[in-house]
Amino acid sequence: MEDDDSDIKLQRDSASIINDLEASIPLFLYRDPQADEPIRIRKWVKQSNTAKLESMFNAFQEWPQLLDPTLRRHVEPLVAAFRCYVQRYSEHYHTSRGDASASHLVEPLPRAICKLLYTLCKVRGAKVITLFFSNEPSLLEPMLDAFEDWKSRGGDNPTWQERYVILLWLSHLVQTPFDLASISSDDSSTAHCIPAAFELEGALPCVATRLLSLALRYLDSAGKEQEAAKVLLLRLCMRPDMDRLGLQARCIHWSLKSLEAPRDGGDHVSIYSVTGILSFLAGFFKSCDSVSVAPFVLPVLDYTHDIIAGRAVHARMAYGSAAVRKLVIKIHRTSANHLLSGCSLPAGSETDKWTLLGNTIDHLMACLGDKDSPVRFAASKALSNVAQKLDPDMVEQLWNGLMEKLHEDVIVTDFENNKQFDEALHHLDMSIADPLLWQGLILTLSHLLYRHAAPEGKLTMIVGLLVHALDFDQRSSTGTSIGTGVRDAACFGIWSLARKYTTGELSQLPATKIGSRGFAHPHTSVFQLLASELVVTATLDPEGNIRRAASAALQELVGRHPGEIPNGIDLVQIVDYQAVGLRSRAMSDVALHAARLDDVYLYAISNGLLSWRAVASRDAVIRRQAAALIGEVFRRHGSGTISSLLQRIECLRVQSLDEWHGLHLALAGIIRQDHNISCKSVAVRRHSEPGSTIELLREDGPLNKDDVTARGKKAPLASEALCIMISALAEINTLTGNGATLDTLEYHVAILGSSFEHWTQLPPFVIPSAALALFGQLREWKEKQRLLDWLIDSGESHLVQRTPEAAVARTAALGSILQHFLEIPQRVSHGRLEPITDALISRLRQKAHWLVRVAALEHLYTPVYLDGLRGGYDMRPLNQALLDCLDDRSIVNSREVGSEVRTQAVEAISKLNEAVPWDLTQRIEIFGRVHGLAVEKLDKVRESAWRCIRRYPDAVLPKTHPCVGILVAEPERMATMSTSSTMYFDFMLTLCNDHRLQYQMLRGLVTSASSGSEALLSAARIAISGFVSTKSSADVEMFYENILGIIRVNLPAGRLLWPALEVLAFLLDVDIVPRLTKISDPSTLTLRPPYGWQALLDDMAALHKSSNLRNWETVVHVYTGLASPLSSIPGPRFAAITVHYQTYYNIVKGGQFLFKLRDLHQLYGPIVRIGPNEIHIDDPDFYDHIYSVQGRWDKDAAFVNQFDNTDSAFGTVHHDLHRIRRRAFQNFFSKQKIALLEPLIQSIVGKLCRRLEETAGTGKDVPIRHAYECLTNDVVMEYTLGRSDHNVEHIDFNPALHETIKLLGVSGHYMRLVPGIQSILPFVPPSLITWIVPAMAPIVALQNQCSTLASSIISSAKSYDPKTRTHPTVCHEIFYSEELPPSEKTLRRMQHEIETFVVAGTETTAHALACTTFYVLNDPYVLATLKSELATVQHVKGAKLQQLEQLPYLTAVIMEGLRLSYGVATRLPRVAPDRVIQYEEYTIPPGTPVSMSSMLMHHNGCIFPDPLKYDPQRWIGHGQRQRLEKYLVNFSKGTRQCVGIK
Repeated sequence: MEDDDSDIKLQRDSASIINDLEASIPLFLYRDPQADEPIRIRKWVKQSNTAKLESMFNAFQEWPQLLDPTLRRHVEPLVAAFRCYVQRYSEHYHTSRGDASASHLVEPLPRAICKLLYTLCKVRGAKVITLFFSNEPSLLEPMLDAFEDWKSRGGDNPTWQERYVILLWLSHLVQTPFDLASISSDDSSTAHCIPAAFELEGALPCVATRLLSLALRYLDSAGKEQEAAKVLLLRLCMRPDMDRLGLQARCIHWSLKSLEAPRDGGDHVSIYSVTGILSFLAGFFKSCDSVSVAPFVLPVLDYTHDIIAGRAVHARMAYGSAAVRKLVIKIHRTSANHLLSGCSLPAGSETDKWTLLGNTIDHLMACLGDKDSPVRFAASKALSNVAQKLDPDMVEQLWNGLMEKLHEDVIVTDFENNKQFDEALHHLDMSIADPLLWQGLILTLSHLLYRHAAPEGKLTMIVGLLVHALDFDQRSSTGTSIGTGVRDAACFGIWSLARKYTTGELSQLPATKIGSRGFAHPHTSVFQLLASELVVTATLDPEGNIRRAASAALQELVGRHPGEIPNGIDLVQIVDYQAVGLRSRAMSDVALHAARLDDVYLYAISNGLLSWRAVASRDAVIRRQAAALIGEVFRRHGSGTISSLLQRIECLRVQSLDEWHGLHLALAGIIRQDHNISCKSVAVRRHSEPGSTIELLREDGPLNKDDVTARGKKAPLASEALCIMISALAEINTLTGNGATLDTLEYHVAILGSSFEHWTQLPPFVIPSAALALFGQLREWKEKQRLLDWLIDSGESHLVQRTPEAAVARTAALGSILQHFLEIPQRVSHGRLEPITDALISRLRQKAHWLVRVAALEHLYTPVYLDGLRGGYDMRPLNQALLDCLDDRSIVNSREVGSEVRTQAVEAISKLNEAVPWDLTQRIEIFGRVHGLAVEKLDKVRESAWRCIRRYPDAVLPKTHPCVGILVAEPERMATMSTSSTMYFDFMLTLCNDHRLQYQMLRGLVTSASSGSEALLSAARIAISGFVSTKSSADVEMFYENILGIIRVNLPAGRLLWPALEVLAFLLDVDIVPRLTKISDPSTLTLRPPYGWQALLDDMAALHKSSNLRNWETVVHVYTGLASPLSSIPGPRFAAITVHYQTYYNIVKGGQFLFKLRDLHQLYGPIVRIGPNEIHIDDPDFYDHIYSVQGRWDKDAAFVNQFDNTDSAFGTVHHDLHRIRRRAFQNFFSKQKIALLEPLIQSIVGKLCRRLEETAGTGKDVPIRHAYECLTNDVVMEYTLGRSDHNVEHIDFNPALHETIKLLGVSGHYMRLVPGIQSILPFVPPSLITWIVPAMAPIVALQNQCSTLASSIISSAKSYDPKTRTHPTVCHEIFYSEELPPSEKTLRRMQHEIETFVVAGTETTAHALACTTFYVLNDPYVLATLKSELATVQHVKGAKLQQLEQLPYLTAVIMEGLRLSYGVATRLPRVAPDRVIQYEEYTIPPGTPVSMSSMLMHHNGCIFPDPLKYDPQRWIGHGQRQRLEKYLVNFSKGTRQCVGIK
């Protein structure tokens, strides 16, 4: 993968990022950075803000040192805020935030701080960041307290970042110089679990016990906190006061015991336990001196060797982890160092230290080839560290061991001289060497160099190995490189050599014995040899990190050894660390500039270009770049390069086609660079005609045609190489006058033909260049004509194939030959060119493959057709072909490939326009399509067409056109205008003012305005609506005629039908389309025949059957907008299509449609269409026209059906039937009848008052809404049924009653969602309903209760005697009414009537009482005024209704409570079945539901100023009540007014 310049960008942007950090952190931590500390700290922060700061810190991952100057300013505020939180606000950690809905978006401040501190530790290192942590001993226990408290709450608290940072901080605090006993509080209230192995000589201080427990708990954690726990445990046991208590020894004892026996009693020790304990042991051995570790070396080493050998049963599986193996290596390294430093084993040990040391070194050697890189790194570093302290004899043994491993799988190719390994560095073949082992070995040698510890006399050998390792490359079976690690280690080794060894030491090394890989000049110094090798690696290596590592090593070599390397300073400046980051730049610019510095670098790079890094690379792009660069290098290096190339070509194996390809590209590049190549330099020994370079491609030459077809999947590479060689050799033969025989040329044509099928896999210039080269070598026109005929005729059969590579290749070849004629100074007769032009045009026909069409369009050149016109050439086929290409919409495998054809067609028109004399009609036809493409939905096509329009602004428009003037006068502004902006579409609509031009333009515009991206669709629609709204009637009429024309042409299933209909639907949405209802008005816009709105509607009748939901919606959309009698009434278009517009707000949004109505009226005005056949009006003065006693008024069947009580008077749809049903009981609700109930009502009210008095003073809340519902339910049931459930006496005011009534309202929305379900429900058993929908159980129970009551009324008909009752009951009187026929006294009818009385009588009155109570109690003034007025009434508790009605303020309180409780808040539709309703200029046809809403009436600010305020005073004053009462519609009005209002 190509490297980028991210590090350069980071260095450039680092200052601004740091400034942003410094500005953001205080605002992140504190509410007000200027306030005092105790009140400014935040308790919660947004997770998004934390993530933003984390990303800013993470940006410095590659260059952490950029943070160093300001690191203190970043870390210290975070530390101070965390400390403040812990000491003052720790108890807030688990409290929930007030806004529960956003609780998942915020987090406690310490969690956010720990995330940032962890990120800083990751970027800059934990050791650096902990230096800024507070180290005051007084913070130790508060930190422990907070951590333990947060952990005790359960869950994932604290998070792993918090645990890591806090443990790291505690490990920093535990280094206090004071004894822990002196700063530990005596708090033994909390037990802390410590393993029994910790049997100490004395009692640990409480704080030490807590720290130890915490460290042990997280030492076997699977997270990052394990590392911090290890540091905490290590620092705790290393303290002198803890050592005196024996904690150090007990920790080692516990560690070994834990490894030997799992703590959980299982079969194996957890891998995390093993890594935690081993990391602790490694840290302990590293931190202690030899005397302290002496008692533990033997048992620890014995156990680690048991793990390695598999004898440690419980930890056997853990050794498979790279982390465990790395820790074992660390323990061995430190143990070996202690043994070599004089550490003595305990007396009586069976093993001596030299045996231990030998075993340890053997293990380290074995780990050099480990499969995991961290293990190899650790082993190599450990070996070099140990070798530094060994005596010379042991160093010699170590060296021999390393050489033996290096010798494994390495072949010495100099068999004749039978050289030893260390004498044959020039002849090493590492193709089968183990790359992992070599990386470990080279790293070991590199570390030895870094420590200046190379064995005596072996430095030459080491340097030679490093040079060979620098060129190490192997490939896996999948082709990926597996030698990168070896080269990286070699760069580190050379860097170490240059840094640690003096110039004098390196000067003594013989360069001839080092063994260069062929890049360094034979006669050079060791410094120049290393520099040459590094230059090749830094410029040509495929891996970016290797190139940069080589650059760093080169810089070190030049800087440490000045004067030893020619042009060293210039070389370092060229081969810069940043410059070699991009491979393309390193190979082209850097390599070329380095080669120009000196011949030694030219020699190195020229040979490097012939290596696996360049012409033999696995990447074809790199091979092409290398071939181009070799031509440049050849100018300086001469014939040696081409000789090397030919020699390598002859020695190639068949399997190395990649190298074959690269070498031949390089050979062609050299030939192109120098046309004076001597015949001797390019001749091959077996050529029959060595004096001609063309013989390189003879059938018996080294470049064989069979290579094209015989190499399987890589055949395109052979095709490319052969075609490029044909071009290069033909070019040099043409310039030198050397010709080729016809046999040879025919052979070349065969090669070219074999390459055609690989067209799509070749660079686009390859085949055209080869074809042109062959054409140029033919001397006679007859021969040229034969080649042309072959290209033309052979291509026809491939034009329509699914794999048209051959046809595309032949088309491109014809185009290159045509271009050749245009460039030669001699005029060529048209007769010779006509076959080529005819062939290209024939390839533009629609049945040809789209790739063929694109290729033909790319080669339409103007001068050819200009000559043709002079000769009377017929241009009509060309014009028709261009029109076909401009309309191409081909789709292949779900990809719209026609866009490629359209784009290329626009480019061809740009070339042809200046020469082809199209008349105005032809120009409008062609450029009209270009204008349409300039506004279509695909960005690439729009951009291309827009460039063409800017280039020829007056192609179809007069120069006096204002838009043409703008295009000419402001080309730069027009070029930068976004083709996805509203401004652009406005400009294009204004530009196309001709009827025919606009028609073509709209063909493209409808695609952008219907199916483009969101931004594009919005811009196009805004421009269209603006155009139609602001232009003259004539312009708008032309616009609609063109839209309808597009629809007519595309009926019934054309491509543009649905886009055009969608645009029309959009225009209907914004209400700027002339309606059918207005067409009869001569003063309005009409459309001329033959096609108008009515014709459109007639044709759309067949489109509603579309199976596509979006298309069906569009049809309905347009139809309801144009033909519906309600189409002239404003409103959202989606509401005009479906009732589910209301469903969305009532179900999905939870009953919000009532409030949506308010918003719709604010947007559309007092009348709004809210459904396909429903109108809503918000005009208080119009209320009496709809809710009137005059005329017949039906209810909306769809509205009443949702309540499933159509047999009640409330649910009756038809006017006449409602009058019959209502007449049977309306007298029972007269004022006189209700007055008779006053004792009953007062009795039930008294019960409620007593319940409230009993609750007073107890502090117990009373659900007043539930209490009032119990009151009203008891009253209405007593009056209608003569019985009640005595809900007032219910212990908690029967909350089930409230839930049942509430559920009834919600269920209505769902009932309306499924029309007709009401007719099915009576036949479904109630048990089945509750089983399917358990939430319906309360409603079913209510219906069953009402059905039982209705049955009891019917069954007790004979025994009913009104004289025996204290008051008449409504339901009984309905049943015994002589005015009702028997059909109106059925069980279902009585059940529905009972349901209506119970629910309506309970809910509305209770809601009004509850609202009024709240408002009165909420306003002290209202409460005091009301009490003052009631005090004037004697015996107010027993006062009669007539007395209370005389109190003006009480009446005002009640009226204002009624206003803000609304009664039935939802709309109540009314239908005038036999007459038109006229509202202002809108005519509402008969049968249309029209509604108004009490809430909107009561919130009308013109009638009720400050409508949301509870203000009884508004009802007091002269005539105020009479004026306002007209607009108080809680109980509705008209023939359907609430019966209780009587």
